[in-house]
Amino acid sequence: MAEDRRDCYWLYVVTDRAGEQPELNAHKDPARFGWREVTEAHYALPVAVLNGQAESGNSSEPTGGNGP
Repeated sequence: MAEDRRDCYWLYVVTDRAGEQPELNAHKDPARFGWREVTEAHYALPVAVLNGQAESGNSSEPTGGNGP
């Protein structure tokens, strides 16, 4: 479904949760990332893709948690 409605989906990732300043990053259109199917309806994504260290097709848009 996310591939059909790319404008409606965001992936929110919280990092440094144990630190004093946890960081929230929003990634618009998460279907563009190279997801790997683990089991039916469960998918995995390498963290390097979200950190921009791997090719993802588009850059992420950190929004501080504010969606579109």
